[in-house]
Amino acid sequence: MPVVKKEELSQKKDSESEESGVEDEYEVEKVIKHRGKGKNIEFLVRWKGYGPEYDTWEPTENVASAEEAVAAYWESQDKTAAAPRKRGRQEAYTASQASITPKPESSKQAAKKARTSTAANGIKASVDKGEGDEGASDDDIDRQYSGNLDKYNDLKNWENVVQNIETVEQGEGGQLIVYATMKGGEKVTIPTEVAYRKCPLKCLYFYQKHLKWRPVDENE
Repeated sequence: MPVVKKEELSQKKDSESEESGVEDEYEVEKVIKHRGKGKNIEFLVRWKGYGPEYDTWEPTENVASAEEAVAAYWESQDKTAAAPRKRGRQEAYTASQASITPKPESSKQAAKKARTSTAANGIKASVDKGEGDEGASDDDIDRQYSGNLDKYNDLKNWENVVQNIETVEQGEGGQLIVYATMKGGEKVTIPTEVAYRKCPLKCLYFYQKHLKWRPVDENE
């Protein structure tokens, strides 16, 4: 599990730190929930060895080393997405990952495209087109993104081998596919269930950059 320096938690335990004279480092146990803050996302973090009263809201960069905890959180959101909930007033900029339900799909099965998604917490979001794909046909794009992912399978984390996520498309079966460029310039398609596990922060940064947020009217 990742170890993270936490100033706010350290302040709560400042008497212990003063006695030891050593700067404390804290381990992320799990992510409880998230919230939007403008176009930035914060995570409510449970720290290992501490109770709920020490949970703190952390910006994305503070949980950069906690890829497994972040990925596990998004996966838990996906699993609960199907459960119907009564929708009430939501925070103006709170969005859920629940509408993104990854299903197994091979890297070369990316199909026809749709460019909109609806977030389950009442925020409607549209994904901008990736750069350079204007006017390109589906077949052209599929040929461009035909790289083989087999050589990356043994890597636990892909954050350092994925250069950029260009776009996220919906296949004809409803599955979402990530179109990415690797560090060596190879263009590949990645099933979302793999992308969320292997490079969750790259996915998060893509959504932060491309989703357009607006408050939801209560009558919608």
